[in-house]
Amino acid sequence: LCRGPPRQILVLMATRRPLALPPAAIERWCQHVRDEVSHIAEATGFVNFELRYDAEQRCRTISPQHYIITFASRDKGRPRYSSSLLTLSLVSEGRLPEQIQVGVEVRGRDGESVVCSGEHIEFELLSLPGDASKQPPLQVASGPVRVNPETKQREFMRIDLGRCIRQIISDVVDDPRHKGQKLVRSRWWICIEVLRLICDANSLDCSALDNPGAMPLEWVICLSDEKGPANGNDQIEHDEKSIDELARFIDGGNKRSKARP
Repeated sequence: LCRGPPRQILVLMATRRPLALPPAAIERWCQHVRDEVSHIAEATGFVNFELRYDAEQRCRTISPQHYIITFASRDKGRPRYSSSLLTLSLVSEGRLPEQIQVGVEVRGRDGESVVCSGEHIEFELLSLPGDASKQPPLQVASGPVRVNPETKQREFMRIDLGRCIRQIISDVVDDPRHKGQKLVRSRWWICIEVLRLICDANSLDCSALDNPGAMPLEWVICLSDEKGPANGNDQIEHDEKSIDELARFIDGGNKRSKARP
């Protein structure tokens, strides 16, 4: 589970920089989910979410379910911003793609282990093809949130999850809200049992995974972790095509769609 330093601690601080995202971009993703998306985060910032067990539904829930993620780049010296939609959901192992191995034993640093099976958190990132080709490769970091007993500050514990966040599957899907248009989809998964293992190893309360009324388990991911090691192409597994190849494929397909007389 951990390769290298067991963990790194980052103090969670709210970003003060304005997110220069046009209203039309926000509205597009709101139309996609048919609901308001009120959570916006920079790709280099923190995406916070909570897990809890709902007594009425008799299942685990995750919130929020949607984030608009902004990516910053430069075009002819000027800053350029693009957006993607990140959707978080809980899925059973039967809904995992065949590329994702189930039943693998994951070991902690002290020899404790769990079997990756059962429920998983699914992270789905949707991007327009033109934006996806300009966005940097994903460098996903993840870990739980704790309260420092001395400073009382909330801290993000960056944990090396190894293959869990390096196996990213990318493909092209139809845009259900815009006929004839495509979206680039990137997905990765983290097993609930791995979260439980991490919490136990770091003496964190994860009773919210099973007990109604317990304090929610707060977790964080960062999609473009500037402070961590880059996930090289040899570490990330993509489904057949890279993001750039997918974008070129879509553009090329559109250009060839009109037959010459």
